[in-house]
Amino acid sequence: MLDDISMFYDLVSNKKITYFDVLLKGNYGYKGTEKMIEKIKNMHNVVFFIHKDRYKVLPEESQLDK
Repeated sequence: MLDDISMFYDLVSNKKITYFDVLLKGNYGYKGTEKMIEKIKNMHNVVFFIHKDRYKVLPEESQLDK
């Protein structure tokens, strides 16, 4: 799940916290967004769940890296 609250879902479900759980600007270092995009491009047989409506309404000052 890619969302600003996906980490909470993982915590209450006892799932492992992964690279994609805290999608905050700056969490991935220099050119982190580009690195994340490349990582996703190289993944196969993976399904991502994205709450697209939440991404549409995020304010520009949000720390979530869209």
